[in-house]
Amino acid sequence: MADDDDAVSVPEELVTYIANTAGRNLRGVAHYDADTFAFELRESVDAAYDEAALRAIVDDMRVQDRAKPAHERLFSVGDLYCTLRAFDDAIMLHFPQDDERGTVVSLLPDAAPQLTDFIYDTLAVLDRHSEQEIRRAPSWQR
Repeated sequence: MADDDDAVSVPEELVTYIANTAGRNLRGVAHYDADTFAFELRESVDAAYDEAALRAIVDDMRVQDRAKPAHERLFSVGDLYCTLRAFDDAIMLHFPQDDERGTVVSLLPDAAPQLTDFIYDTLAVLDRHSEQEIRRAPSWQR
């Protein structure tokens, strides 16, 4: 899905690589620039979002891109290549490329079992041994 005829497209080679690597765990790939966006989404994911929701996701990613240079300076650990967000039903990888251009890859949590297990275990330790209360376990660990 794209927001106009001049929209960017998701590079076919990228979709092929991710589909071959992630297999059934691929939810979708998005590519965007300052004004346009394109998504290649699994049918079930595509049905869950209307164009306004997709636009809101892209707008949020564009805002994150603007913080990339500041993050690189702040953390002093090198260039920022990717950010990761873990949700109950998805692992989102964001690859900011410049001020307003980037790529988002959405995977099912099963794509990264070691990572999701680590996150779950850390949440459990935090819940038991800190003042941080974890009200529920992620659905992929129930």
